[in-house]
Formats: sequence, structure tokens, C-alpha cells
Amino acid sequence: MPASLQTLILLTLSNVFMTFAWYAHLKDMNNQPWIVAAFASWGIALFEYLLQVPGNRVGYTVMSLPQLKIMQEVIALYGVHSVCRALHEGGAEMGFPVGVTVSGGRGVLHVSRDAVRPGSSGIRRPVGESCLS
Repeated sequence: MPASLQTLILLTLSNVFMTFAWYAHLKDMNNQPWIVAAFASWGIALFEYLLQVPGNRVGYTVMSLPQLKIMQEVIALYGVHSVCRALHEGGAEMGFPVGVTVSGGRGVLHVSRDAVRPGSSGIRRPVGESCLS
């Protein structure tokens, strides 16, 4: 399986746990003291990190740090959008911003890893050639 696909799968699963860790206590533990909710969220977040850390390590073999971060944010935004649509709370209004973000994320993720390394001057092109040519 390609490293980029492994990364996508691990980060998507990680995001599922992140969403539960951040928001499940609002509905399911509303009558519990906040400290109980915090410890429950930390327990769920452990599973998030057990997927997120390997996902980022695998992804870093083929992507740069900015590309990994953008991939994670696109996954998270898409996940929040899906939750909102499922709950019918503002999902339709988020369609355009989510689409723009996903489109921009796709563009950044298709840039060569070497082109965005620290100290790099950007995408390499022959001298005198514009980025629009």
C-alpha cells in the first residue's frame, strides 16, 4: 500500500477519535463533573495519538511537514462538515468553504516534497521561467 494512502487512512481514523475526544462528552457526560469528562477525553485521545503518530511518521517519508499538516486539517474540516450535515446544524452553509479548503489542500499536497523543504526557494524551474508558464 502506498505511504500516502497509509497516511490518509491512519490520519482519518485518528480524526474519528479526536472528534469523539473533543465533543462526545458534551452530549454523553453533560451531567458529570468536568474533571471526569477531561479524563475520559484524555483516554480517548490516547487512541488518537496511537494512530496519528505512526500516520505522520509514514507520511513524512513522502510528504513535507506543511503537507502533512494541511492533509490533517482537510481531513478534520471534512469530518466536522460531515458531523454538521449529519446533525443538520449548519452543514449546508459549510459546503462552499469546505470545498474551497479541500481544493486548496489538494493543490498543496500535489507539490513535490522537495519543493517545500526548509531552506528551499520553492518549486524549482529554469531561470527566467515564470510560474505561470
